[in-house]
Amino acid sequence: KRDLRLYDHAPLTAALANGPVMPLYILEPELWQQPDMSGRQFGFLQECVEELARDLAARGQPLVIRIGDAASILADLCAAHCVQRIHAHQETWNGWTYERDRRVMRWARSAGIKVQEYQQFGVHRRMTSRRGWASRWDQLMEQPILPAPDHLPAIDVTGDVTGDRWPTPRDIGIVDDPCPQRQTGGRQAGLHLMASFFETRGRDYRAAMATPVKAADSCSRLSAYLAFGCLSVREVWQESQAQRARGRHGWATQIRSFESRLHWHCHFIQKLED
Repeated sequence: KRDLRLYDHAPLTAALANGPVMPLYILEPELWQQPDMSGRQFGFLQECVEELARDLAARGQPLVIRIGDAASILADLCAAHCVQRIHAHQETWNGWTYERDRRVMRWARSAGIKVQEYQQFGVHRRMTSRRGWASRWDQLMEQPILPAPDHLPAIDVTGDVTGDRWPTPRDIGIVDDPCPQRQTGGRQAGLHLMASFFETRGRDYRAAMATPVKAADSCSRLSAYLAFGCLSVREVWQESQAQRARGRHGWATQIRSFESRLHWHCHFIQKLED
C-alpha cells in the first residue's frame, strides 16, 4: 500500500518471521481515476515502486506487481500459492480506498484468509473516542525502529504473476499533467531531503515556513515521502529528536516547530478518518 520501503516496516518483519513472503503491490486503475488523483502523483508513485522493486530484488525476492481489482487479485494469488495470511499496514487515504478495504475484508472472511493489519501512522481506525489520542501517538513514535531485512527467501513465482506491465498514465485514464520540477519519488530522495533539512535548510524553518518565497527551500519537503511511505513518521520523528539533542545553537526552536507539524500530520488525518 502506501508503505513503499523496507525499513521500519512491521508487516514485512512479521511476515518474514512466519515463513516465505510474496511482496505484492497492486496498482488499481479505478483509484487513479478518482478526482483527487493526478499525473504527478502517479509519476511519483512509479518512481517509488521502481526503487522498492530494486531493493527487494537485491535481497533475493522480486516485487510482484499486479494491475486490477485488489480483492480479485488477492483471491487469485492466494489460491495459486496457498497463502494463509496477508500482512499489511492500515491505509488512511480517501473514501474509495476505505471502501476497497471493506471489500477486501469481506472477501478474506469468506475465503478464510487471515488479514493482519498494522498501524503505520499515529492514525487509528474505528476509534470511539479521541480521549488519550495524543499519548498513544507518543507511544507509537517512541517504539524501536525496525531494521530492513537483509534477505528474503526466493519463492517460485510464475512468469504470468509478475508479468503485468506498468501502465502509462493515459492507459488508466489520467490526463496529461506536466510538472517538470516535481520532486523525485523513492526512499533515497526522501532521505536526502531529510538530511539537508536538518543540516542546513531548516535553520530558519519557524519563520520561513509562512512565506512562499522561503518555504520551498526551508521546509522539509517530506510530505510526499510520508504520504507514500518511503519514510515512516516514526523514523523522521526519531531523527528530529536526535538532531535536537545535538544542541546546535538556534536549532532547538526550529526543530520543535517541525515536530509540532509531525503531530498535526496525524491529528488532521485522524479527524478525517473519524
